[in-house]
Amino acid sequence: IIDVKKPLYTRQGNDAQVAQLVADMKAGKVSGLITYNVNPAYSHVNAADFAEGVKKLKLSVALSTQNDDTSAITQYSVPTPHYLESWGDVKVSEGNYGLVQPTIQPLFNTRQVQDILLKWSGSTTNYYDTLKEFWATNVLGGKSWNQALHDGFFNVESLETEATAFE
Repeated sequence: IIDVKKPLYTRQGNDAQVAQLVADMKAGKVSGLITYNVNPAYSHVNAADFAEGVKKLKLSVALSTQNDDTSAITQYSVPTPHYLESWGDVKVSEGNYGLVQPTIQPLFNTRQVQDILLKWSGSTTNYYDTLKEFWATNVLGGKSWNQALHDGFFNVESLETEATAFE
């Protein structure tokens, strides 16, 4: 779910923090690790160190769309659906947000990562309902969920312009 006031830039990495995580795992300072659609056992610059650190964890879980090197070394490998089978939302640009909806029915008996985390946290609400409620409450400002879903995007600035025009 997108916090329109504080966007989270997910594609930014920090090599020093990852190196510290690997060192902490190897030193026994980390009890568990959950990865999602990443394969550091293959792609990390020190993949062997990462794999050694995973062996020392009390809990290791790989959530992934594919069976890869990381899912092979973790205690649990949880299959997740392809993005074409999933719900979501994105920040396209400042003030412009998009809704992502499945283009195909799930091909296998999987859950998307948001549903997994909701379930593990004890929630009985699925991700679709959580997403819809969040958008209705925090983004759409009284506008129609169905219209935003139909259009595929929503412009927050146009909502603010409309609100100013009526004041």
